[in-house]
Amino acid sequence: ADKTLSAAVALSGQIAITITQSPASNTNYFATINRLNEITTSKDSIRIFTANIENLGDKIIRCNVYLIAADLSTAEETIFKNVEVMTYPKANQTVVLELSPILPKGKYSLSAILDYGSDKALEGTQTIIEVE
Repeated sequence: ADKTLSAAVALSGQIAITITQSPASNTNYFATINRLNEITTSKDSIRIFTANIENLGDKIIRCNVYLIAADLSTAEETIFKNVEVMTYPKANQTVVLELSPILPKGKYSLSAILDYGSDKALEGTQTIIEVE
C-alpha cells in the first residue's frame, strides 16, 4: 500500500421521527386476531406464542394484545403483560406473546385478546394448552 493514502471513518448522529396519519374521512376501522400458535420447544423455560393480527380497514390502528390463561378445572384467570402493536391498513402482522412460568400444573384455555379502541368490540382467538 502507498504510504500517502489514508482512510477515515466519519460518524454522525441522527434523530429520526416517524409521523403517521389516518384521516378522519377513513371510516373503515376493523381488525381481527387469529392463528394462536406455540413456537417454543419443551426445553425452553418461557413458553412463547405467536398470533396474527389482520388490519382489514383503512386506518392505522394502535392496539393492545393481551394473553389470558383460564384454568379449565377452577375457571381462575391469569392475565399476562400486554403487547402494544401498530398495524397498517390492509396488512397482516405477527405478534409475539410470552407465557411466564407462573401457572400451576393443569389444563388451560389460552386466549389472545385484541383491544383496539373503546368503541370497538374485543377480538380474540384461543387454544388449549397443558402445563406440566
